[in-house]
Amino acid sequence: MTRKTGAYDVEIGQRIRAQRLSRGMSQEDLAERLGITFQQVQKYEKGGNRVTAARLREIANALKLPIVSFYGHDSYAADNGARKNGETSDLHVQEFITSTRAINLLKHFSRIKDPSVQNMVVFLCEQLAERHSDD
Repeated sequence: MTRKTGAYDVEIGQRIRAQRLSRGMSQEDLAERLGITFQQVQKYEKGGNRVTAARLREIANALKLPIVSFYGHDSYAADNGARKNGETSDLHVQEFITSTRAINLLKHFSRIKDPSVQNMVVFLCEQLAERHSDD
């Protein structure tokens, strides 16, 4: 019996995608390293197919990462706890972190070597967020 994929499968897929993109690797490149089709990588990244523990280890090796890189903060457990306590959820942050836009931002930000310039960029983002959060 095949089990349906769920929200956690989507989250793992997003993390795979984020790590792949942060290394400038295409789906085809990752698929070739794994000996599978790029369509299968696509299904993993979209959460359409579950990623077995063995396959996740292969993906981690192909991306030269520890497997724990795919197991971050458990947003679903935290979200349920936040609801019980009446707090708001930060799931939108989790979704943004795995977006192409965020990955590009981090890639370029990491090339800035001067900490004072990095601080200015962070300050600019904070100011823009404050200004536009009232809209």
